[in-house]
Amino acid sequence: MASIVMKCRTLLSMFIKNDDTQLEEVFYDTDDNRFVYEIGQYQLLDIKDIKVGQLVIVNDITEKKKTEEKNIHQQRALSVMQERERVSRELHDGLAQVLGYYNTQAQAIGEYLNQAEYDSARQHLERLILVAQDHHGKIREQIADIRGIPAVNKNFSAALKQHVDIFSKKYNIPVTILFDNKLPQNFPHDEIAIELSKIVQEALSNVQKHAGDCQVSITFQKKQDFVEFRINDTGRGFNPDDIGNNSGYGLDIIHERAASIGASYTIESEPGKGTTIILRMDNKSDPENYNC
Repeated sequence: MASIVMKCRTLLSMFIKNDDTQLEEVFYDTDDNRFVYEIGQYQLLDIKDIKVGQLVIVNDITEKKKTEEKNIHQQRALSVMQERERVSRELHDGLAQVLGYYNTQAQAIGEYLNQAEYDSARQHLERLILVAQDHHGKIREQIADIRGIPAVNKNFSAALKQHVDIFSKKYNIPVTILFDNKLPQNFPHDEIAIELSKIVQEALSNVQKHAGDCQVSITFQKKQDFVEFRINDTGRGFNPDDIGNNSGYGLDIIHERAASIGASYTIESEPGKGTTIILRMDNKSDPENYNC
């Protein structure tokens, strides 16, 4: 029987003109189920390429469609879980960092008050208020991310400069930002902007934790066929070979987020000579060009 079917298929293929093939999906709904059929229409030609008929083949692809929808659902669920895990980890790390900072500043304020150095106490208190306001906003955004609520869309460069300004005042670390005027018109797209903003935040957090007294520069430049994003600090640096032996640098989050937008990721550092994080990404602004 199988050999007969194969012979029939081979014979039909000699007379079917594939260029005119038309495929159409048809849905049939019952009270309990939906059935999906794929209808293919094929032109039948004789040996002189004259149309002699039409072949219609109907395939029941209901199970195939269910499997495809199940796979898509699982992929989306996995992406949500991975994003929630990243956000949760960032939230935990951020809280640990800020609570440690609050504790240090509160003790310093107490000492200044005991010594009647009210001006110094006031300065530390103002800085502590600034930090509290900044982290309050961050925590609200992270909680919204976990719940799946999109954050308010802001102009990328303006939002980034605002964050950098707060960071500089909080930690007394000068930061400069440069946007190349040759960047693509709508760079970065909103979805990419969210990831880049979080990469900057994580990188600056690493600078504050590990770099010591330094200066930071952030640049976005248009290259031949990609956009290069650099974060450079002039701090104490480290041996990149030690990254695998020391998770304290927190670079895994940056690596994950870079991969999520299809960007290549490189880190350059040397003890005593600062650190540079480099991302290179497609210069097209359409998010479909990225592996999100």
